[in-house]
Amino acid sequence: MLLTTAPSRDEAAKIAKLLIDEKLAACVQLLPIESFYVWEGKTQNEAEVLLLAKTRTALFESAIARIKEVHS
Repeated sequence: MLLTTAPSRDEAAKIAKLLIDEKLAACVQLLPIESFYVWEGKTQNEAEVLLLAKTRTALFESAIARIKEVHS
């Protein structure tokens, strides 16, 4: 299972479709979430979309690399 977030539903859907089309994941689920984190010393909270990608161990690093190529 690979988890990542995207700032919008559109970007999350683009990543999900790419992973499926390139057979880097068997299934990708999108869930709306609210994230809290510290950025530049200040607590932030943002709406994001969580991607849960079901992939094989052998494809894990390739899937991560592909996400990094297209993620904002």
